Amino acid sequence: MRAPVLRLLLASSLVLAATPWPANAQFGLPGLPRVGRVLPLPGPGRVLGRLPGMHFGKFRRAFGIIGAVAVGSVILGRLSRRDGAEVTRRTRVALDKSPDQEVTDTYRTPNGNTQVTITAGPAQKAAGFKGDPVLRQTADAIQQSSDVSGGKGKADAMPMNDVMRIDEIPEDTQCRKVTTQMETKSGGKKSESKDDSKTTNVSILCQMGADWKPASA
Repeated sequence: MRAPVLRLLLASSLVLAATPWPANAQFGLPGLPRVGRVLPLPGPGRVLGRLPGMHFGKFRRAFGIIGAVAVGSVILGRLSRRDGAEVTRRTRVALDKSPDQEVTDTYRTPNGNTQVTITAGPAQKAAGFKGDPVLRQTADAIQQSSDVSGGKGKADAMPMNDVMRIDEIPEDTQCRKVTTQMETKSGGKKSESKDDSKTTNVSILCQMGADWKPASA
């Protein structure tokens, strides 16, 4: 009787080995967290939502206040650390250069697929920027950053002394509007539409001594 039982057990084990696991067991045992899952990324031209960690605090620590606000966290989030540092450096140079003229600089990543254009408008007195909608956009973005980092500790939030309210800045302070545009080429033969391939960030920075600080409403 033992031989038929052994053969039956052996046949059952072979069937189990050849049977695919159910989808909910492919990445681990029931009740345990799955590993190896890949979240789908947005395609070219899609707008990134409020992803965890995609906020000013994170990029302020890595690239300083110039990068975090003037370049923008969405653009920095799509660049490598090296490329982000270079774009931030060029932005600072543009802010310090030729205050009476518009200054434009273009950086292309080593792989040639991404181009970032930095445009610093002519310097104007802070009083001339009052009421500019960009100030409200900056304030809202920084507030969202504080909300996202609320559960992660104050270290992730942007210190308020990094941001200057336009009403609290002396009216004769020199300020410049900075527009940063990132254009990514499509990998295919057919190019994407212009709207789908470009991301733009606009901010207003004012000169406070030797530093440039973002202005908000």
